[in-house]
Amino acid sequence: MSASKKKNIKISSTKKKSTKKSNKKAKKSSSKNKNIKTKKIEPNKFLSSFLNTKVSAIKGYEHLIPNIDNNYCFSEQAMNIALDIEEKEKVFLIGHTGVGKTSMIEQMAARKNQAVLRINLNQQTTESHFLGYTSLTGQKTVWVDGALPLAMKLGFWLIIDEVDYAEANILSILNPVLEKNGKLVVKEDNNNVITPHPNFRIFATANAAGAHQEYRHLYQGTNLLNEAFLDRWRCYLVNYLDAGSELSVLTNTLPTLSSMTAENMVKVANLVRNSFEKQEITSTFGTRRLLDWAKLVVRFSGETDCYLKAAENSIFSKVSRDDAYVVKEIILRVMKK
Repeated sequence: MSASKKKNIKISSTKKKSTKKSNKKAKKSSSKNKNIKTKKIEPNKFLSSFLNTKVSAIKGYEHLIPNIDNNYCFSEQAMNIALDIEEKEKVFLIGHTGVGKTSMIEQMAARKNQAVLRINLNQQTTESHFLGYTSLTGQKTVWVDGALPLAMKLGFWLIIDEVDYAEANILSILNPVLEKNGKLVVKEDNNNVITPHPNFRIFATANAAGAHQEYRHLYQGTNLLNEAFLDRWRCYLVNYLDAGSELSVLTNTLPTLSSMTAENMVKVANLVRNSFEKQEITSTFGTRRLLDWAKLVVRFSGETDCYLKAAENSIFSKVSRDDAYVVKEIILRVMKK
């Protein structure tokens, strides 16, 4: 046998041994994976259990517990968001106006008997809104806590709405709190260090952050949020309710509204949204606007063109003339059937 053939046989033999070893490792790895127990979460059961776990109301702050809306319909995202709340994650909800970002958190809190503080940010928001301020009471100077330290101390849920309207120096106040096991140092209050209450949770909402930056032209005054800030949050893109859920909200909220009328109104809303996505118009159609329109339809029921009359103050007056024309055509096409 030639030297080259011997060499080839040796290499071939090594490959076989290597293959046998890798197969044994794969079998061992497979058997280990079988021994790993994964906890299966049943969405409906978990969400129900989470919402039914009440917290004790804090005396004097009962008014901060939102009212339960029995007609509210939780989206499929609610279970994961509830899991995040349970695990003390910081939750950021991004979506168009009227999709129900804030209401989702408030309705969770309402069912848990949880107090909520809500602060809306804008370009005029100052540090005192967040942290607090010094006040003169009689002959004494006292520190008055702002929304952030108050929520942290007492275990409120803090919802920071329109976070993309705030200036960077305001958002930087949040950075230490957004860290894992983060604490807040209030320098203005003698360097007071605040450790968050076990029930404290923080949420943010925005219309044009992250994946929605392309819509900034629709929300004038919004600022770009950098990825370093967004990485401190668990971010969700919140979309509109599906047609079936939105129909249930309408018929449960307004029992006198016929099911056919409600179905057609939901169709109108979705057609307007489709036109918006195709950039044919610059206005969208949230569930909040749909409900407002439906309430006025009920008020004007029996009158000629009640759908258009109801739309005057709930839709047309809020959008540009060009968009109003498109929406009107959609209403006439769908509601006249």
